[in-house]
Amino acid sequence: MLQKENTQCPKRGFCIFIDADSFPSASRDLIIRMAKKRQWQCCFAANRPLPIKDDRDIQMVIVPAGKDMADHYIALHAGIYDIVLTRDILLAELLVKTNISVINHLGEIFDQNNIAERRSVRDFSFHAHQCGLISPPRAKSAYGQKELNQLANSLDRMMSVLMKKKIHAQGEAK
Repeated sequence: MLQKENTQCPKRGFCIFIDADSFPSASRDLIIRMAKKRQWQCCFAANRPLPIKDDRDIQMVIVPAGKDMADHYIALHAGIYDIVLTRDILLAELLVKTNISVINHLGEIFDQNNIAERRSVRDFSFHAHQCGLISPPRAKSAYGQKELNQLANSLDRMMSVLMKKKIHAQGEAK
């Protein structure tokens, strides 16, 4: 299904997967800085090239055009010690069910306790809009420093939790 040359994001440790088709471009530098600081990898998955400088730990994976192709790539490659950044509630729900950590663009961490409610709200809004019960969604509001700070705080917290979790799991395995 994934045919292009650069569809592999070789994982050597912890990785942040970004559903880059929908994630705010203003957050890219922040994500990269945080990943490099902690020696994590980043894998930006999208169906078009984005202005990201590939290096050993920062990858731009271009998936074929098509509905949810970046989602499929991420779902296939993310593991329990990785973090996925996405605005897609359906992808978040799928990943949370497999114990993968998911954060949205506003820094909200999705987990087993809140994903069903988020999915319900999403489905209700979608169907109410389709039936004409509510007006179309408003234009996207500005993505500013407040949102970046919330994302940074959640990402930092989740990176710490996963690193501790892996160290603990390795200790138990010995």
